[in-house]
Amino acid sequence: MSKPMNLDKILEDYANEVGGKIIPYTDSQSIIIMPTSHGRFQRVLGWSRISKSKKVKFLEFDSKVCEFNDSIDMKKYLAEAAHFNFSRLIIKEGYLQVASSVIVEHATDDLIRDMVKEVSEIADDLEFQITGKDEH
Repeated sequence: MSKPMNLDKILEDYANEVGGKIIPYTDSQSIIIMPTSHGRFQRVLGWSRISKSKKVKFLEFDSKVCEFNDSIDMKKYLAEAAHFNFSRLIIKEGYLQVASSVIVEHATDDLIRDMVKEVSEIADDLEFQITGKDEH
């Protein structure tokens, strides 16, 4: 049996290491404020959930890019998404978002760090490409 994962500790240690910040949101959700390579910051929501079949526990990370609208060249961004390592593009609650998930029993500290970094960097890049602003 694998040892239990302390996601809060992993995320807090990582945030401290890179100059970010963790804001507990609920018992199962935290907001991670991540510095990006462009000198901006990006909010990433991290949480755990149980699959619909209740057999698998997941860790999920997502970050808003911008409000979704028909003027966004989704063909271009979906083509770019083919080069992402962990992330995918989703539309959630009316926003284009970058998201990533992993089964808890497969997650390592390094994998979680890599996933959070990729989600924050891609969301920040896309947000700036699409809106020219830093809102999220």
